Amino acid sequence: MPSPSPKPDSNDTAMEAIHTLETLLEVFPEDISSLESLTAAYEEMGDKAKFMEKGKRLARLLSKGDDTKPVIKLVDRLLHITPNDPEVLALQEEALAKDILAGMNAPVSDVPHAGSDAGAAGHTVGELTFDLHAELDLAWLLLQKQMITQEQYEASIERLTTSSAAQRGDSPLSLLQELREMDRVNLDKIIAFLASETGMPFLELGRCECDEETVSLLPLPQAKRLGVLPFDRLSTDLMVALLNPVSREWRQRVQMFLGVDKVHFYFTSPDEFLAAIVKVQERRAKSG
Repeated sequence: MPSPSPKPDSNDTAMEAIHTLETLLEVFPEDISSLESLTAAYEEMGDKAKFMEKGKRLARLLSKGDDTKPVIKLVDRLLHITPNDPEVLALQEEALAKDILAGMNAPVSDVPHAGSDAGAAGHTVGELTFDLHAELDLAWLLLQKQMITQEQYEASIERLTTSSAAQRGDSPLSLLQELREMDRVNLDKIIAFLASETGMPFLELGRCECDEETVSLLPLPQAKRLGVLPFDRLSTDLMVALLNPVSREWRQRVQMFLGVDKVHFYFTSPDEFLAAIVKVQERRAKSG
């Protein structure tokens, strides 16, 4: 009785698949699907050198698209093998920066209306608190775009963290406010960059006559501390000035707190923001 045919070795099968994929990629070098399969095959085989080679090639191709999630996941796998690879680190930084930018101008109209939770003044029950993560995103963007140095990045984050831990304070909890008070920071250049990069309209808020009823939607000390000021209405819509034009999540939180269907957000500088706060304070002092 003839002996049964030996089962094909799994390694042989994998090598055949790899050979086929390599051949396909010679003809179609930007075939992402084949490259993904090839990268996964080398990873499964434990061939670290080939996994890194094909993985970096795949990451470069994926980086050309708008979806940053596959890039971020892939570079995490690559950095697990070689944590300090400069090319992979650069791809990671680029993807993270693009991910931040993608959320900056996303519409916030999907924020649920507060409805019955809205109080008499129009804002929701609950507290609008400082969002350190939003400021860290802004700092990361400025660092990646070389608007600030590594030393300025670290110093500003340290100062902001210290300020936010304090029970009381009179200055806005804002990365831009911290940068404003640091030496050798070109804040005007940063403001111009953010206005251009985010597409959010820049407003010289200090020149505006803020509507008292709208300003009153948020207690002035809280507005000053958070770097956010509701300053006027457009029919039923609110107009709100911010010191952070980057974070979509922060805009969502502000809109949810105010409890309106539509908010028009404007970007302003620390000087303009503080000038507007002073004008409101002086007007209130005069009115008694």
